[in-house]
Amino acid sequence: MALSERSMGYELSNVEREIACNPDFADVGHVRYDSQDGYFFLDPSPYLKSAKNEIYHIAGPRPPEEMYVKVRVEDEHNHLLDASADRWVTIKEISRFGAFDVTQIARKRSIMDFREIIEFFTYPYRGESDEVLRIARCSCLFACSAPPVQKETGGISSAVFGRHYQWGMFKKPLMIIPPEFRRTSAEVYYQISKKEKAVNKKGGEINRAILLPETMVSDIPVVIYDVSQRTFQKDYLESLMGEASIIRAQLLDSLLIRPEESPAIEQAMREAIYAMRNEHLSGGRFTYRQNIGDAIPRLAASYARLQSSLEIDKRYIDEVMDDWQFMHEKACSMQSSPMGITKAFSLTGDSRRIYFALYDAFGSDYAIAPGEGQKVSGAAPEEFALALDSIVETGYGRWKKQSIILLDP
Repeated sequence: MALSERSMGYELSNVEREIACNPDFADVGHVRYDSQDGYFFLDPSPYLKSAKNEIYHIAGPRPPEEMYVKVRVEDEHNHLLDASADRWVTIKEISRFGAFDVTQIARKRSIMDFREIIEFFTYPYRGESDEVLRIARCSCLFACSAPPVQKETGGISSAVFGRHYQWGMFKKPLMIIPPEFRRTSAEVYYQISKKEKAVNKKGGEINRAILLPETMVSDIPVVIYDVSQRTFQKDYLESLMGEASIIRAQLLDSLLIRPEESPAIEQAMREAIYAMRNEHLSGGRFTYRQNIGDAIPRLAASYARLQSSLEIDKRYIDEVMDDWQFMHEKACSMQSSPMGITKAFSLTGDSRRIYFALYDAFGSDYAIAPGEGQKVSGAAPEEFALALDSIVETGYGRWKKQSIILLDP
């Protein structure tokens, strides 16, 4: 269902409902410009236009579009739109505005516990309970996406292993993702496809779930070969649709949250990345390309979003690492031609040279700005950028905001 077609209160996110209905947020909203200079609207969200018969005006520059702001209203008056006085609009004159952080509103919604959301994702599957639950959790991580950690681009990439009819099962719970988010113009974009397709998008969050990908670098595999499809009566399916609407609303809130890493979990994050690198590279058989350096930070941030948490807890790292290990083992145990470990996953050539040049200069604890690293390496900009991608993919470094931190060889 398109977000513009929502009509029930439970279909609204907490941010939308509070801004639309709570007097405490009467002059808070998401900026949408009017065609006339100086005039703008404050909507509850980018996906819900304000139902209030009002417009804001400022004598100076308007607040930036596509941004949540709080304004100070100095005066307001009604402006007639026709001679019969049947149509009018309230014009609110403002003197100042400032950015407004909606994350505190977003995280307060508690209609459904995160465990209930995971349970919803289990509904298409029949199989061993632990395996079904892990598939559901991995699907939730994909749905909740992840804020940018690399080059201003976030998101989760999932390599899905299953048969074509099982692919249909995997997609069913993902109906909670609004169709607006299936467009590359969306800030949070989802590509759910049987075939790999190039994504022409820079910035924001890019989520890709691909059936049996060949070249996509994945954060986590999702193996569904060993489950079958459940059947339901019509009335139960209808109740599931109601749950889907509630979960979709909570997803809108979750996507506004950008969980932060505290210094206290830095060591746990590094240890998890080392463990992933060792386990992945020691297997010798690869059925997909694994993002080693960035996967755990992304997955842990997604898990924090699922729980409406503003910080990444060590428990989240442990949980997602456990799910990754389970799925990785299943993916690599399948009968498939192993990828060449040297070709696909070892640092070679320019990447290896640049890694050791950076390691000799900065060690493994320094946040290296790309410009600073490029000067030290002596590499050309394009060559350096490709090397950094290789260093992260193979687990010898990780992105953190706008810097790269090397991991020990």
